[in-house]
Amino acid sequence: MYISEEHVSWLPLPPEFVVQMTRAEKRAIAEAARRFGLNVSELMRAAARRYEPTEAEGQLDVLLAEVKRSTAQAHTALDDALAFVEASEARIKTMSERAERERKTT
Repeated sequence: MYISEEHVSWLPLPPEFVVQMTRAEKRAIAEAARRFGLNVSELMRAAARRYEPTEAEGQLDVLLAEVKRSTAQAHTALDDALAFVEASEARIKTMSERAERERKTT
């Protein structure tokens, strides 16, 4: 059943999404909505409900998840390496200062 927005004007406004698109895409979506007798919001909601990703898109989602996981691991590894370098530099500085003190006292 189609209920236009003017019939439910007493309802609070729902949250909104901002969708970026070209002017041509906007015109095409508005034209499709008009052909189906819907407003753009109704058309977009209906399209979103009916969207089924292709197998390739599903595979891309899996790859993206793997990239995110491996990126997080790489960040952790880099943080660990930087902490090791920092600790090593502190040890070298301590050893250098000790050697310098010993050189001055001899």
